[in-house]
Amino acid sequence: SELEAPRLAVLVCAAVAAECVASTALCPLEAARIRKVQDPSSSANTMQALRQLFQGPEWQARAFGGLGPILLKQCPYTAGKLATYEFARGSAAPLLGAEGVSSFGAQLACAFLAAIVSSVLSQPGDSLLSEVNRSNVAASIARRGAALGQGSGVLVLARRLGLRGLFRGTGARLVQMTLVVVLQLLIYDSVRQLCGLSPLGT
Repeated sequence: SELEAPRLAVLVCAAVAAECVASTALCPLEAARIRKVQDPSSSANTMQALRQLFQGPEWQARAFGGLGPILLKQCPYTAGKLATYEFARGSAAPLLGAEGVSSFGAQLACAFLAAIVSSVLSQPGDSLLSEVNRSNVAASIARRGAALGQGSGVLVLARRLGLRGLFRGTGARLVQMTLVVVLQLLIYDSVRQLCGLSPLGT
């Protein structure tokens, strides 16, 4: 069947809305995780690192200073993943037919394309998120930006990194995320079919 633009728009809007809620809850945990990874000498476990974020003044900046970058990472990742998969399968349907587009090979190819697109789209946000939690200088920039508005801090960090810095590590991210995204989409599509729903893109 032909791809319906409203369906794709609804899918993207729903993905972004869901990620805004999830990312706000995830932000402190992500900040604690990144700080632990970047400071191997720390003996604090995740819960202890999380408590440290909320202690003392400026806890909002420590716990939620990465909210802008994490939204820039997760929203394009989720929306790009689902929209690309939906678009690819919908575009392939007229060429392959209903049985062809539902075959494992077609699913795998569309999922692989979605993995590439979502990884590239989310790389700048991932770079910004790491930068926010990497050093006192970056944290200071984020806190100063948070005082002016979340967008200001993100913009300062983006200018500091530049285009090359924002996309540094894209190759490693592609390798890391491809298998994850492909498995996510194959499982998601299979569950939809088990529940009696039409596969994505059909």
